[in-house]
Amino acid sequence: MVGLNLENISTNELKTLLKEINDELKRREEENLENKVLTTLIDEFNRAIAVSGDDDKITRYNGGWTKVITGIDKTKTNGYSLLGDFVNTGVANKKSYWKKGTVFIDCDIGGSRKHQRKKYRLFYLNKDGEMELVATDNTPDYAVNFWDKIEELFDRNREA
Repeated sequence: MVGLNLENISTNELKTLLKEINDELKRREEENLENKVLTTLIDEFNRAIAVSGDDDKITRYNGGWTKVITGIDKTKTNGYSLLGDFVNTGVANKKSYWKKGTVFIDCDIGGSRKHQRKKYRLFYLNKDGEMELVATDNTPDYAVNFWDKIEELFDRNREA
C-alpha cells in the first residue's frame, strides 16, 4: 500500500481523492477493454470453422477441452509442451472477455462412445477481434505439429 496517513486529510480532500481514484480506475478498465472482445468462445470457434469451409463443428459429444496457449516447452513432445491454462467449460460456453492476440487450442472428442475421435484445432483471436482457425490435426503428434504455427502467432503479437 502507498502508506497514506488518511487521518490528516480533510473530508473534502478524501472525497476529491476518491473521485480521482474512481476516475483513474474507470480509465484503466476502459483501456483494458479496448484490447478485449466480449464473446462466447465455442460460438466463435464454430463460426471460424464454418468460415474455413469445414462443416465439422465443435459439439463436445464425448467431451473435450480448450486451453489458452502462453508458451511452448520443447523439452516435451506431447500436449504438455503447450503451456497455458485450461478454460473452464462453463466459461467457454458463456460470454466472457478475451484478449486480442490470444492463441487457443481446442480438443473436441467426437465419434461413438466406443470409438472416439479427437480433433485438435488451433485458433487465434486476431487484432481485429475475429477468431481464426489456424490449423487442424487429429494425430497424437498434434502439439508438436502446431509448434511452428504457435510461434508464428506469437511473432504476430510482438509485431503489433
